[in-house]
Amino acid sequence: MNAESMPRGGCRDIAGVFAARNRYIDIRMSESRVPIFRKPFEPSYLTFRWALLLRGYRGSVGASENQALKAPLTPVSGPVDRPWRLGIWLSAGAMLLCLFGKSDPIDNEFWHSWILEFQTAGYQGLSANYPPLLLHWLRLVAWTFSAIGITPQNSMLIKVVVTFPTLLCQLAFVDLVGRRLAQLGEAPQQSGLFWLAVFNPALLANGPIWGQVDLLPILPAYFAVTSATERARAVWALPWLVVALLTKMQSIVVVPVIAGLALRHFRQQVLGALIAIAIIALGFLPFALAGADVFDALGRAYWGNLSLYPFSTIDAANLWYLVVGKSMQPHDLSVLSSDCFPGWLVDLATPRKLGLLSYSILSLALMISAFRNTSRQYVLGLTVVSATGFFAFSSGMHERYLFFAAAFAALWGCEAPHRRHWYPLLTALLYVNMNFALNFFGHRFLRLVSAVVVLTFFGLGCQAMFQSNRLDRGYFCLCACAERHPWAPYLAFTALWLILAASLVVSQLHNSGNTLSS
Repeated sequence: MNAESMPRGGCRDIAGVFAARNRYIDIRMSESRVPIFRKPFEPSYLTFRWALLLRGYRGSVGASENQALKAPLTPVSGPVDRPWRLGIWLSAGAMLLCLFGKSDPIDNEFWHSWILEFQTAGYQGLSANYPPLLLHWLRLVAWTFSAIGITPQNSMLIKVVVTFPTLLCQLAFVDLVGRRLAQLGEAPQQSGLFWLAVFNPALLANGPIWGQVDLLPILPAYFAVTSATERARAVWALPWLVVALLTKMQSIVVVPVIAGLALRHFRQQVLGALIAIAIIALGFLPFALAGADVFDALGRAYWGNLSLYPFSTIDAANLWYLVVGKSMQPHDLSVLSSDCFPGWLVDLATPRKLGLLSYSILSLALMISAFRNTSRQYVLGLTVVSATGFFAFSSGMHERYLFFAAAFAALWGCEAPHRRHWYPLLTALLYVNMNFALNFFGHRFLRLVSAVVVLTFFGLGCQAMFQSNRLDRGYFCLCACAERHPWAPYLAFTALWLILAASLVVSQLHNSGNTLSS
């Protein structure tokens, strides 16, 4: 409908004009996946239509219908409803870039030896002290290597194949942060929290560069905590917790919070416990089918790890590094002098005993707090406190064990905007802790980063100095593509990962000394 085709005649003309506009609004509302009314300007649809009609009638004196039709419709959303999905693509690109970083040779040797054990003896000859879910992935990798006829010798190939599930989890983590912000009415692309999740230096250093898998249990642990806060979903709290524990033992930090929440919905936990037991049985079923000792595998993965590192701290900047002054000191060495204090107090004042006592008291306080307040915002905050306290006060901590706190701080910040400052702080502390132990940056990696720096300069120069809008147009086109194909970054990342892994395999096949037969 246009101005020429409309009937003339005072108020009827105005009513016709705005009837056409209201139909246009109806169409835009039906096409959009996101409500077009945003807080704080969020009147009801009917009120908005009457206000729009009244504004048009009052402003129509001396104006033609054409002018009324050309008036802007401010509540209508922009050209892209969810441009934040582009952040998932950017995160995938950053991870692929960081895979060229230098991994730690000692940790890489563990992955190498476990894959080799799988190739030669299967589950029966395995000496790994990890929970089973990651080990099943390594078993699949070992089968693939055996089918190709190689052993894991190339350090980059080992890192690429071992960390693949973790890299997919990192994409899902970015997706979860963006999705949760959008659900709460906030534009993720305008949130620093979202972009810190996309380009988090601690996450990139931990997984793609170093080759660690600390992000794997974050998502099941998050689902466990959030399920426990709602009566309708409380039955899934223990199953999700078990999945997290079958992935990595450090998931134990969420146990005090879930224990307090479980007391509020005790009946639902009975069925949840049965499901959890079934998941544990499925997790260790491949060991049983292969004839391996299941209880031995359990011991290596869990209670055997409790005394694996008898040190006050292992490159972790926590309370015991502050007290003892250096890393790798015995955890049963008292921090008090026997000349000044009674014997029982000297025996108690060891990093191991004081750490265990401190975290036990903290766990009891967290359990009571979770029982009294089950709001998601509050409970996620308790989880961050639990993870931070576990790192700060327990003995035998690695530099990476602050990872749980940093990741959950992002998820907490989605629910509590006034608490978001903890996320960059914990990210910085985690990154600095990891740099105590490793030197990540090799020559090849720095050349890639240098190229990114140069390209960033040109992009900034075009926009800031020359006020160019070409990058904006390209940005909106990319955002529109990302919105239309939400699964594309996962598929594209998997395809590029396969190309990289295949190229590394082909490179190793040219080296006759790395074949399985040799």
